[in-house]
Amino acid sequence: MEQTALTHQDLIPELAERQREVEAIREEASQLTAGLDAMQFTWRLSKDRWSIADCLEHLLLVGRLLLPCIDEAIQLGKQRRMYAQGPFRYSWFDLHFVRSTEPKTKARMPRVYVPPPPGRVDEVARDFDVLQEQLLERIAASNGLDLMRVKASSPVNRLLRFSLGTWLAAIPAHERQHLVQARLIRQDPRFPTSMTRSTQDVLLRSIRRAGDQTASIPRIENQR
Repeated sequence: MEQTALTHQDLIPELAERQREVEAIREEASQLTAGLDAMQFTWRLSKDRWSIADCLEHLLLVGRLLLPCIDEAIQLGKQRRMYAQGPFRYSWFDLHFVRSTEPKTKARMPRVYVPPPPGRVDEVARDFDVLQEQLLERIAASNGLDLMRVKASSPVNRLLRFSLGTWLAAIPAHERQHLVQARLIRQDPRFPTSMTRSTQDVLLRSIRRAGDQTASIPRIENQR
């Protein structure tokens, strides 16, 4: 989806706030991954905890699954001419869903959301930045639509539907949750110092060879 970039002033207030949130997330992720080596990127406090790589790979996986659902909702809303400028009043169900994705919450996740074995830190960081750009495109494309009446289904369960505005709020909230988690990992006093490049390459190859890596990743979000 290609969409002409819109400024905060071009968007309705709700979407302007979503745009600011995603822009802040891009900056936070860039700072978080800056200077990390392979060992630091994949380091876990314990076997049942996530690494910084796990956090970002999980967000990439979820975002890539959600984007087609968002696109489908936007297209259908425009076809049906479901336009409105807001402000929108969301149901308790919608608001509860967004709150459940914010930092300081824990939830069981579907197995489809368990992150895969990690890639290189520079590749994952680049892919995450691209995902944020794609989210910004969807925010711009949603401007003018009735964010309450237009619905999008969950990629896990098509019967689970939330308003478009709810999804656009929940995605950055969920990203904030795991960026907070990743930041706490990097701030842990036991976080390792950097290693040589040759050692990084050996470690990354060993991780990629581990066929049972995904099965070993815990399914509890935002572990502290």
